[in-house]
Amino acid sequence: MKKFLTSLLLLALTAGFAISQDKAAATESVTASGLTFTFGKPWQKMKPASSMRAGQLKYDNEGDLADVEAVFFHFGPNSGSVDANLQRWKGQFQGEVESKTEEKDHNGTKVTYFTATGTFMDGGFGQAKTAKDDWIMLAAIVPGTDGVVFIKFVGPKAAVEAAKADFEKLASSPFAKAE
Repeated sequence: MKKFLTSLLLLALTAGFAISQDKAAATESVTASGLTFTFGKPWQKMKPASSMRAGQLKYDNEGDLADVEAVFFHFGPNSGSVDANLQRWKGQFQGEVESKTEEKDHNGTKVTYFTATGTFMDGGFGQAKTAKDDWIMLAAIVPGTDGVVFIKFVGPKAAVEAAKADFEKLASSPFAKAE
């Protein structure tokens, strides 16, 4: 009986240690404009591909779905109006575009979400563009202490839609109440 109780105690301690490690591993972050965006798996932090990016993450989709990158931008207090940025993003699609704008309150902070679906013209600033049919952009405009943070999440429709709830959780993470 003593051996059984000792084994049970060791098992409980080991399980508790594993849970603590999982929680620690689940809290990486990106900081921009005084906001800390927290995330865990399946998000993976990447080195930003350019100095224009405040942060960059990869969403590791399961199965046959493509992985998709989320990119954070912060240009300070003079980054243009919400409407100007929404129109610019819509302009990154060719032809007919389905789009929707929605504002959500996250514990007193209003975050603007934008969704556009259609043929996305992929390619960076000053680069040749490649038409990507049936792609979707999820974007968030998040107010910070030194201007807004823009988060863009663009990729094949099925891959992006599979991660939509996690994208919104990421975008609202600076305003989540502590557990």
